[in-house]
Amino acid sequence: MKKTLFVFGLAAIVAMMASCSGSGKETKTITPTFTEFSSGEIAKYVEVVDQPAELTFMDDKGIYLKVTLRLVQDGIKGVDARDINFENFIGCADIDLLNEEEGNMSTVSMKSEDELKFKKFLTGNVGDTAVFVFERPGYSQEYFKETIKFMPAATADITVEAGDNTSVSDSDSSDTAVSSDSGSEDWDSLLDSYEEYVDMYISLLKKASAGDLSAVSEYTSYMSKAQEVSQKMADATSKLSPAQLSRFNKINQKMLQAAQNMN
Repeated sequence: MKKTLFVFGLAAIVAMMASCSGSGKETKTITPTFTEFSSGEIAKYVEVVDQPAELTFMDDKGIYLKVTLRLVQDGIKGVDARDINFENFIGCADIDLLNEEEGNMSTVSMKSEDELKFKKFLTGNVGDTAVFVFERPGYSQEYFKETIKFMPAATADITVEAGDNTSVSDSDSSDTAVSSDSGSEDWDSLLDSYEEYVDMYISLLKKASAGDLSAVSEYTSYMSKAQEVSQKMADATSKLSPAQLSRFNKINQKMLQAAQNMN
């Protein structure tokens, strides 16, 4: 099953990238108008650092904004970052891009492959900072040139799963071995890597579907990550606990759902 999922993911990307070619890139810095996010529970924890951020335009197909975020209070303590979920929002947080008159040009959303990193960030301490990438496919070069400012927008609400109470339903199935014990810390780390791979897959799939040529340059990194995770899974000798299996199945479902949404 594990190998099948990797083949499925790679095949979907290859098929959608068949028509992609070419390259091109422009980069500049833009400044925030203020630092606080406007809504959502994440806004209680996070603000934008008041400093210029790098905005990159690629191939008339997408833009990427690297923004430094800071915790304004201690993060969520006593929980596993993987048990943090986001609700009432698509993704984690949005940022609005502005022109010279501070008119809204568009909105960029945090990259899906940064989601796990962001969850871990939310368990940190007040004053912690980290850089996250926000993106939007289909942004024109003309809009890129007009964009000179940005401001934090809406964020998601937060829920935390009770990891110790996670159960596996009768409908959950996998050819991965399961143990009734607490599982292995190695599998926790491996599942982190696997989820990062799936987030990369989803992001790349969306870009390829939209004709975003930056998918071509990112494909090599995606393949390296796929090979790395595949080898780790092949080498794994310990068994998963029920909670770890449940998480494994949820990650797989996220990948399958993303592919179905492209149809």
